Amino acid sequence: MELNSGEYAKFREYLRMSCGIELGDNKQYLVTSRMRKLLISNKIDDFSELIKKLQASCSSTLKQEVLDAMTTNETSWFRDGYPYDFLEKQFFPQWQQDNLTKPARIWSAACSTGQEPYSISMILSEINRLAVPSRRVSANIIATDVSQSVLTAAKNGLFDQFSVMRGLTPDHLNRYFLAQENESWQINQDLRSSIDFRLLNLQNDFSNLGQFDLIFCRNVLIYFSAELKKDILCRIRRLLQPGGLLFLGSSESITGAEEFFELTSCHPGLAFRAK
Repeated sequence: MELNSGEYAKFREYLRMSCGIELGDNKQYLVTSRMRKLLISNKIDDFSELIKKLQASCSSTLKQEVLDAMTTNETSWFRDGYPYDFLEKQFFPQWQQDNLTKPARIWSAACSTGQEPYSISMILSEINRLAVPSRRVSANIIATDVSQSVLTAAKNGLFDQFSVMRGLTPDHLNRYFLAQENESWQINQDLRSSIDFRLLNLQNDFSNLGQFDLIFCRNVLIYFSAELKKDILCRIRRLLQPGGLLFLGSSESITGAEEFFELTSCHPGLAFRAK
């Protein structure tokens, strides 16, 4: 099943229009390797037939399968460390000090299989476990992703041995997970019920999510064009409360959207504060 240059051009355009991902030149091998199983399972003979089916809008299931196969879901627990250090040492303690009764609102955009929002929820649980009842903090955590399959996995909260080894301490594992058969681990019900998982394409309007104190949009904007990245950052800015913070991936920047944010140190690490 080879992908010729014409088919590749049409597939690139479809992916760009459907989810904003910009494939570079000469990525035919990547597309072929990720699509091969899908073509076989759907009894599609070649890429020309696949593209025709996608363009004809004949199957929303097929479209979702293509999207799931082509979106990267690389993730880990407490990834890069510093955003979670900030939550633990500054954000939630400040909420306690101010004795705020309203819940903090946190959005995990492009949450993949849930490690990011669950990590946030673990930090909150640890803060409250050590606090007197009158100083406990509440938070509304919304987690979104463009892929229905990874959202379903996130909601189920069932992780294999390899997944739990990527960033979890033995203490986290013992406190928040239950061992299952086949060396898998189920995250506890309290954490699963603490997060509102929703299907969302960042290309589309997300203003109905409401205002947030913190937004995590990490390691996803790098796959978009400069124009789409700026548009998304502009719309994210509108959802941040005054002084609200945006965390991007450790190697990402706000290049092209400097008018909306200013770089700030969150001791440790860096974040972007809404102007």
